[in-house]
Amino acid sequence: MGGVDDLSPGQQEALLALMRGLADAELVAEEARCRLCETRSFDPTTAFACLKAGGRPPRGAGGCFDAYDLQGWLAGQPHAPVGASHEELASLLQQYSGTPLGEMRLEDFYDMVLPRSPANSCLRSLALARGAEASWQRMGEVDVSPEAALRFCRLLEDELRMLRKLQFHRRVAHDQSIHKAAVLRFLGSDRGLCAGLDGLLPLEGVKSLLADDLRALSKAQTDAMLRRAKISDSAAAFAFDDLATCLFPAASATCFLPVVPLASPTRSPPSVAASPVGKAERW
Repeated sequence: MGGVDDLSPGQQEALLALMRGLADAELVAEEARCRLCETRSFDPTTAFACLKAGGRPPRGAGGCFDAYDLQGWLAGQPHAPVGASHEELASLLQQYSGTPLGEMRLEDFYDMVLPRSPANSCLRSLALARGAEASWQRMGEVDVSPEAALRFCRLLEDELRMLRKLQFHRRVAHDQSIHKAAVLRFLGSDRGLCAGLDGLLPLEGVKSLLADDLRALSKAQTDAMLRRAKISDSAAAFAFDDLATCLFPAASATCFLPVVPLASPTRSPPSVAASPVGKAERW
């Protein structure tokens, strides 16, 4: 097993498999986002208000919704994903909200349902324009159209399917006891004098390592993985912690062991088993 400063072949393969899984999840989600935004009746602002209401009459676009609200809305949908647990829905939302319990604000919801690739920016703009138009045309009770609801349920279904695959890859990586310092060194190796300095990595250097040198991911997969981590394609460098948080969203600030989320002050989430005790610096 590798030490803190290097990755063993098994650790490297587990890490790269997780990165490929993350990239594929983003590519699948992007396709579903495009199908959703191609639906002319889909207005993301109205959809957010309906989800926040949890199946009750919409209360406006402010505030946020969580997995409980999403479950309430899905309960009235004929095409809701089968077998989706509260824990899975919370994990799905957490990918976009960045909060332990997955509370989604409007901007987080936009990030989840609107295309993120620059190639699909036109569809994103069209969907946002529908929301702006509906904001002053809206009168009385509103709801998501059946076609838009179907497309949104398909997006959730795809996200949950890929999330389950990611959870497998994360378990494998966790079992390999991968250290954060080793991953930072691996991604920053031979990428220039500033690679790894203050936790920063050169964007083009990481792309070249994964797609050209190792050929572990295609260029499309590399771009998709970085988009999933909300890393700007125009940046010269990015913070390693942004990528680490995306790879292991439930990890602590110093290791890749899962962290038990704090209980909600207003709702009682399902009980979570205590995290196993391990080395303080591993994923």
